[in-house]
Parts: sequence; C-alpha cells; structure tokens
Amino acid sequence: MVEREKEALEKENAAGLRLLISLLIRFPEIGSLRYLPDSRSLLLHFYVRPAEDASFDAATVETVLKNHLTAFLELNREKSEILATGWTPLDGVMRLTLERDLQSISLHEISLIITLLNERLGSSLLVEKNLVADDEEMWFQSERFVDGLFESLRREG
Repeated sequence: MVEREKEALEKENAAGLRLLISLLIRFPEIGSLRYLPDSRSLLLHFYVRPAEDASFDAATVETVLKNHLTAFLELNREKSEILATGWTPLDGVMRLTLERDLQSISLHEISLIITLLNERLGSSLLVEKNLVADDEEMWFQSERFVDGLFESLRREG
C-alpha cells in the first residue's frame, strides 16, 4: 500500500514539474513558479523593477488583476477556490505573487494575466531571455500539451 502511494506521489510530482517547465518556457514574464501539492495550487511570481521616473502603484495593479480574473472566471462559469495576490519588496525589485487553485486555472487565464501585466507595467516587468531554440520549445509551448498537463494533475488530485 505504501509503495503505491509513493508511486502516485512521484507521478504527480513529475507531472507538476513538466507543467512548471512548460509554463516557464511559454511565458518568460513568469519569474518563478511553485506547485503546492498540499493545497493543489500554483504560485506564480512576477518581478517588477519600477522605473525611477514613473509612478508605480502596486495596489492598482493588484486590483485590476483581481477584477479582470474574477470577470474572466465568471464569463467561463468557473469557480475559483484560491485567488490570492500580494507584493513583496526585494533588493531593488518588487515581487508580485499570484496563487491560483489548480482546479480552475487555465492556459487562457495565464495568457490574460501576462497581457494585463504587460499593459500595466510595460518595461518594468522583468522578462527572462528565452534560452531555448524555437524548434526545441515548440512541443513545450503547445497549448494541447500544457492543457494536458493541467488535466493530468487535476485527475491525480
């Protein structure tokens, strides 16, 4: 019995790792990701370096993000169990953390988040330079592949 539980946990961790890698490759705006198996949620971290000459209002960004995500979920008739945001000041940058439950998050929602942050933050949003050649990353970026990873993790929970 213990061996089966261990195998199931290893399988879930592997699927979670594949999902994280795929999302990081597809969305270079995401600074880091964490999969939290206990709460069945994803932590998405975005890093912002506000320009010294520009006004930066973290509360407004957070409010806009939450309002748009709430509307998106309502339009898609989805219920979100976890939708939390928060800012953390780090050395010279601000980190925006967004926590979302695995049951209702989708690739389309993450695309919306990225679009909103790019519109609101512009060049202040730090973007990782893509180090993978285009041909190599195609299967990781495939919408079908990433959606399959989300579904795989949902079924295992």
